[in-house]
Amino acid sequence: MFYALVMIVGAWVGAAFDEKRQIVRAILLASATATTRIWRACHQRDDPRGQLHAPASLF
Repeated sequence: MFYALVMIVGAWVGAAFDEKRQIVRAILLASATATTRIWRACHQRDDPRGQLHAPASLF
């Protein structure tokens, strides 16, 4: 009986951590995507050859 209780609690805790990990992963992905879009819009300029690149001061 005790073993079954431990297994149930372990499964519940594991599911809670898995759900939290998925939420954190989604937040990080959304943040990275937004940051990339903002960076591209603010720091890239048109090259006369039609290419986009970052200014040399960032390197």
